[in-house]
Amino acid sequence: MSARTRFFFLVLLAACSAEVAPRPAPMASPPTATAIVTSAGATPAASAQPLLEPTESPADSASPLPSDVTVVSPSGAFKAIIKKGTELWLESKDGAPKQLLGSGVLKPENTAANLPELENTGIGSATFSPDEQRIYFTKNGWATSNALFYVERETGKLFFFHDALAFEVIGKCRNKNHLGRVLVFEHSYFDVDPLGAVDLWTLLDAAEPKPDEPRTGKSGRVGLVGLGDDNLARFLALECGIGKAKAAPKAPDIPSYLKPKRIPCLEQILVRDDLVFLDKTRQVRFRFEPQPGTKPEEEAPSTMSLEAAKAWCGPRPKE
Repeated sequence: MSARTRFFFLVLLAACSAEVAPRPAPMASPPTATAIVTSAGATPAASAQPLLEPTESPADSASPLPSDVTVVSPSGAFKAIIKKGTELWLESKDGAPKQLLGSGVLKPENTAANLPELENTGIGSATFSPDEQRIYFTKNGWATSNALFYVERETGKLFFFHDALAFEVIGKCRNKNHLGRVLVFEHSYFDVDPLGAVDLWTLLDAAEPKPDEPRTGKSGRVGLVGLGDDNLARFLALECGIGKAKAAPKAPDIPSYLKPKRIPCLEQILVRDDLVFLDKTRQVRFRFEPQPGTKPEEEAPSTMSLEAAKAWCGPRPKE
């Protein structure tokens, strides 16, 4: 079998054996965030007009309107109220209620080309940032993910923040660098696993998105937290002192032929290239070193799981 043919089979095997988290079941509505926030100084909200282009839609008398959902800010000075499923209102102790969002087309300040559908068909969840200057909320986005936005409390400006299946805002943490950052559970294509898609928790910075910033994938990413809720809980315990850290999973057994720093395999050289997560765990990975004189499109897949490396780089049976 030629090396090129072996590479082709390697792609199929690695795609089937890649260690990824199970993809969540389809959701009837966006998930509810379990945000962890604390209080910070806040000032009364200033008036602002909703950033929407009104659209008319026929009333459906057969479908009852959703119940109002109220989210209280960390200090208790403000309330974000989701009305009719699509309207976002702000109430404060020192001012009249004002509407921030309504049914229609959302108009974010950042207009990256890959923004999801902007029709506001429903707000799934909302929470304040720890300084109470932002109200984060989710809405429907792509076929495989929701979209996370935030609206500035004082100015009413709207920003698309990131793709997200679920999210948490960090407002209580002994590591002060993480205050205000956002944890998102995202459906990532190829940038984490070059062979396909994977669902995992990532940590995002809280910087205001630039006008042309995609805000998907690696955009705004501080690091990878892990593939599941255990990784999230471990990160919050270790970094923020919230809850108790679960024991890390037992490291897999690495056969002796995969322990050298440089491993001959398929007429190339394989090296360890683990995914290192922010919860102090890792996923064993390998990659091929680039070959001199080889064009990128001719190279073998760069990443292999442990199982694929065992199958393709282990001792070959005698014929």
